[in-house]
Amino acid sequence: MKMRAKSRFILVSATVPNASDIATWIGPRDGGESAICLKFGNEYRPCKLTQHVQGYRRNNASSFQFDRTLDGKVFGALQKYCDAKPTLIFCATRKGAVATAQRIVKDYKEMQTKHAVLPWKPIKQEWPKMHSDLVELVSFGVAIHHAGLSPEDRRLIEDRFLTGKLFIVVATSTLAVGVNLPCRTVIIKGVELWDGSKTREYSDLDVLQMMGRAGRPQFDKEGVAVILCDLEQRQKYEKLTQASTVIESSLHLSLAEHLNSEIVLGTVGDVKSGREWIKNTFFYRRIQANPVYYGFLSGIPAGGWEAYFDNLVEQTLANLTSSQMIEYKEGLVNATAFGNLASRLYVKQPSMKLIIEIPELATKKDVLLALSQADEYKEVRLRQGERSVRTILSFTVPDANKEHKQVYNKLCQHSDIRFGLKKVERAHEKVYILLQVMGDEEPP
Repeated sequence: MKMRAKSRFILVSATVPNASDIATWIGPRDGGESAICLKFGNEYRPCKLTQHVQGYRRNNASSFQFDRTLDGKVFGALQKYCDAKPTLIFCATRKGAVATAQRIVKDYKEMQTKHAVLPWKPIKQEWPKMHSDLVELVSFGVAIHHAGLSPEDRRLIEDRFLTGKLFIVVATSTLAVGVNLPCRTVIIKGVELWDGSKTREYSDLDVLQMMGRAGRPQFDKEGVAVILCDLEQRQKYEKLTQASTVIESSLHLSLAEHLNSEIVLGTVGDVKSGREWIKNTFFYRRIQANPVYYGFLSGIPAGGWEAYFDNLVEQTLANLTSSQMIEYKEGLVNATAFGNLASRLYVKQPSMKLIIEIPELATKKDVLLALSQADEYKEVRLRQGERSVRTILSFTVPDANKEHKQVYNKLCQHSDIRFGLKKVERAHEKVYILLQVMGDEEPP
């Protein structure tokens, strides 16, 4: 947590508005109160960036349904902000990118029929043989870009876009990181994506990286970034574009794991050093500056902050002791073999406790059932459809549109499942089945 010897650190971020808090946390330099903190705003950009956030009512629609709603808003944003200059549109998925591009072409055709003013005019040109999804799109100056295309198609799209022969490229958000395609306008269509277990929003860094593609210093005086989102999300992203979203700590969500690792490393060897360690964390500073965010609605806790942190450290040490991850006697702490293992393999404290409590004579099925309830899987949910099961397995699940429970009940009867269940009714039972399906080897 502290700088040692003569090491020097330079921290660079495009997403930290409360940089002074970070500088104070890092520690003093040459007797000062904090590290040197330099802030560079949009005025330092070689090309000014204008940002817009447009919110729309969701009306109880699911994320998928709302994504289709936003498809219908993209062409309007192009009419307003494209100005016949290169535009990147970011979508969360490959299918979403294709659907958005097809909707843009559909709306373009309708505008042509009405003889309305069009935001760009396609350039007639010859195109080699390419992916079927691209054939009609490119004739309207529109293309898609994602990892499902061949390298040749991706390079072709990139070259034509950079040379001004394509006006609109609809891409997955990974393009913001992997490929250098500067443009005049960026449109972020929706801010939510499916991460495999739940719907979540893009990180602030992801959004800023996508917006950062807007503006070509050699061609434009300014770039334009547009975010299309739920009306209830608009205020959040307006704050983000104005660099006013404060960074908070997440240490309290995994304090036991971090403290255990410090004990394993030897940084913490007793209660006193544990208290000193936590006082050097970002969490220590932010909880006092913004207690409401961390659950203290009335501000300072009873007994004051010093007493709160003392109790927090002692309670965490007690929990680690009850999990047999450390030995805690007379104020001194030492890591056990279990604690060392948890630190090395990044196993959460509740999961380690669960593993340790597996009976010595447990069957293989009992072990799998216990592991399926590990804290690392707590975000797994039973959900409708479970279509991905078709891809995972080498057999067809009849009527995959039925309830998820019926799908997993079919899996339980498959010959590849060594330890089946009568029914799958809870999330951990789904994990139990998938551990057997997706394992590289048979369960030991």
